[in-house]
Amino acid sequence: MVKWIYQKPGGTKTMTVTIKDVAKEAKLAVSTISKYMNGGKVRPKNEQIIKEVVERLGYRPNNFARGLRNSRSYTIALLTPNMEGEHSARMISSLEDQVKKMGCFLNICCYQDSIEHIKSYVEYLTEKNVDGIIVSPIKTTEDYLEPARRAGIPIVILEDTYGIENCDVLQVDCASASYQIVEHLIQQGHRKIAVIKGTEGMTTSRERLNGYLRVMEDYGYPVKEEFLIDGDYDYRSGYEGVMKLWQLGERPTALFVTNYHMSVGALVAINRLHIRVPEELSVVVFDDMTLSTIVRPRLTAVHQPLEELMEKACELIEKRMNGDFEGFPGKWRLKARIVYRDSVGKPQTESKRLESA
Repeated sequence: MVKWIYQKPGGTKTMTVTIKDVAKEAKLAVSTISKYMNGGKVRPKNEQIIKEVVERLGYRPNNFARGLRNSRSYTIALLTPNMEGEHSARMISSLEDQVKKMGCFLNICCYQDSIEHIKSYVEYLTEKNVDGIIVSPIKTTEDYLEPARRAGIPIVILEDTYGIENCDVLQVDCASASYQIVEHLIQQGHRKIAVIKGTEGMTTSRERLNGYLRVMEDYGYPVKEEFLIDGDYDYRSGYEGVMKLWQLGERPTALFVTNYHMSVGALVAINRLHIRVPEELSVVVFDDMTLSTIVRPRLTAVHQPLEELMEKACELIEKRMNGDFEGFPGKWRLKARIVYRDSVGKPQTESKRLESA
């Protein structure tokens, strides 16, 4: 709510604009106004009326007062290791949109891969009685979420749990997406397919590699050990991976890079080595970002459903917050999709490869 001050004979009087005032002015039910203010859908005509009245009266919902009445803070927290790169930016932007629809605010806590930082943030968020916590987890066996869970705060873990139990989990089905995108290479005639793997010990890394291995096995093609390149989900390992592959006596005709940051490094190395894509090397990547459309040729990529992921996370938190624990703790896996572009072609014959080398 806001204070509304006006002058009248005898002095200044302070009044408060309430939701009832908005409803009276708009000639609509209080429930309709409340639904709109909390991000719900109302009729377009009513939405326009409410917007005009809210602006004219200067009404703002008093979340603090609402919280006192029903023990809510109207705050959803995100625990994330960093906010670098387009993947994090898109995730945060999508989450903020969903949190607004809940009538809440987003509190972002960047723990910078520090177990001490994430423990401090969890304690802080528990003391502030946030309505829910969404976690991109840190690699540790320590149960740093216990204080929040003990306080009854709904928690949604994204991707890896590292053994933490009694929390809802949301994952992208990386294995199926990886299978599908490598199968596309095979269908174009590729047999010598290399992969730059992700960080050791992560669920996403394991699933993306398993998708690659499974499709190669299903089609009966051998996996060359030298085509399995260690990576660490960073620029450096993508760059060094391509450099290592191009030093081999027998080079791959296609490459699967398993995350965005490694893709950037791989593309820099490809450019530095003057490798022609897709003539000399077909390239597919996991994570469909702006980079995929601005480089030439444009990249065939796995598009992760970040918007749907954040929508489901908020849906789960609201459900648990309202006392609905059906299926708890649950695990949900969302499907990714492949965006087919120009970075895949048919492999060159050996003679043509030798001519271009």
